[in-house]
Amino acid sequence: MIINIILGLILGYVISYFLSGKKTGDKGPFGFIKIPVSKKTFLHIHHWLVFIIILLIFKNFFIEHHFILGLIFGIIIEDFRYKDFYIFLYERK
Repeated sequence: MIINIILGLILGYVISYFLSGKKTGDKGPFGFIKIPVSKKTFLHIHHWLVFIIILLIFKNFFIEHHFILGLIFGIIIEDFRYKDFYIFLYERK
């Protein structure tokens, strides 16, 4: 059980690292999830938040699938390496 979580965690982090921007503000191959809020700002949905929501919605599934649980946590942890992981509203350029 624990080995599956650890392997999933490592793989999730590595996959997320290579599919995300290399530093704060960089776009990965999939870009950003942006939702217009006003003419001057947009809401940026970070992938850590998206995957926490997925984790909460499907928690019963993840309890039984340890590797996928680790994968999700690896993706979440990787997003915290950015300086702006807690900022949601950005000024439009």
